[in-house]
Amino acid sequence: TGVSLKELSKTGYIFNGWDRVLPSTAFFKKGSTYTGTDISPYGENITLYANYTPIKYKITYKPLTGDAGQTYTYTYSYDQDVAIENCNYTKTGCKFVGWSTTEQDIIDTGVSSTGIDTYLSYKPDATGKYKNLASTDGAEITLYPVWQISTYSITYNYNTTDTSSVKVTGEKVTSYTYNDSFKLPTLTLSGHTFKGWVNQNGVSLQAISKGTAGDLSLTAVWDDDLLIRSSTDTVFT
Repeated sequence: TGVSLKELSKTGYIFNGWDRVLPSTAFFKKGSTYTGTDISPYGENITLYANYTPIKYKITYKPLTGDAGQTYTYTYSYDQDVAIENCNYTKTGCKFVGWSTTEQDIIDTGVSSTGIDTYLSYKPDATGKYKNLASTDGAEITLYPVWQISTYSITYNYNTTDTSSVKVTGEKVTSYTYNDSFKLPTLTLSGHTFKGWVNQNGVSLQAISKGTAGDLSLTAVWDDDLLIRSSTDTVFT
């Protein structure tokens, strides 16, 4: 008489059938019918062990529109540790804060870390603390970067030892984002004529335009014998 062996299920795994170890190694495929002699050639009691294969799933990292970077995909097995990648993408004026399974709008600069967490599905983690992001064979998970607007600093060097005598006209902005645009302040110092500002790379600036990004170190330029040097050693008079 034919014997149909029981089929089992286990989360994250595919049931293949049953393994027999003694009296000899054999495999009994699920869905097949066997005789008693097939299963126990000598009529003795035997133990069968469930045979499982872990499911496989994919994690795809995908940039948002306007991000610099390419899509890349990794394949994992169930119960395998998953190291969530750091971000290889860039977005001007923004900093990466984590990954989401849905596309998110850019987070404003004033949102706290606790508030940011509500936008995230996963944070980068190289230690493999994540696992089992899917339990269906062939599942695909897409992760999108989540961005927050960066805040940049501005420092001012009046380029004189007599800083207490310098009069500042206009707002002296000390932090900004890439969405901001504003004029830089002008300086007045008796006996000297203010010519403007140069940044740490020796670039002359009178204002900050929208789309500017990065911390700025500004040094005043005067038209007399005060000398300044940029980070590239260019001399200004």
